[in-house]
Amino acid sequence: MPTPGEALHLRAAFLLCGVKLAPTARQLVVQQTPTDPDAAAIAGAIQVVQDERIPDDGRWYVTCAPTQCPTLLTARLRDEPEPELLARDGWDVDGREYRGKNTFGVGIGNYRSMVLTPGA
Repeated sequence: MPTPGEALHLRAAFLLCGVKLAPTARQLVVQQTPTDPDAAAIAGAIQVVQDERIPDDGRWYVTCAPTQCPTLLTARLRDEPEPELLARDGWDVDGREYRGKNTFGVGIGNYRSMVLTPGA
């Protein structure tokens, strides 16, 4: 992980986009992947990740691998060491009801590890 003030030489690993842009993003990644047999180490280096929460307005995000430079950090609260699973017998249905609860915090690790590309 880079230290403050250290020069960053990050390599793109993920292309995040909305659902409608995913086919275009995959086509772009395939076209830019080297076909030289000696380039096998970087072939398929960028993985397309689609998510319906990302707007389909022509913009997408490029980020590096979290092992290279974490973009987002998650932390559990001291009193909540693991997810909690709650269960009870159902009165409205013949069965058992389950509910999971996961309490954690999120923060920015390094803002330079994610880039937003502007839409056309």
